[in-house]
Amino acid sequence: MSGTDYVDTVYEDGCCFYRVYPYFLYGEGISPGDSDAYVCVFARAPRAVTNLKARGNPTSVTVSWTAAEFADGYIICRQAPGETKRSCRKMATNTSIPAFNRFWRGLLTGPAI
Repeated sequence: MSGTDYVDTVYEDGCCFYRVYPYFLYGEGISPGDSDAYVCVFARAPRAVTNLKARGNPTSVTVSWTAAEFADGYIICRQAPGETKRSCRKMATNTSIPAFNRFWRGLLTGPAI
């Protein structure tokens, strides 16, 4: 602990609740103050997706993967031939995205995440 920062080590997934109480020392004891707020934070990030696959033909591509534990959604990125940077502009909540030509045109011209 340093000043008003505390770094905790978390060994299990889930929400960690934190509440901080001020106190002052008197004699050989402490006198705790009030705490009227607490926070909940998910201490671990979603796991990586697995089983990432792409199936395609000359006019369409479908990208699929196995769901990641603790993920609320997915950001779909690609770098196509002739492009110098990866484009990450599609968000999904399921694990299979048909990525046909209209999708990629929207990806390239759509707003950035």
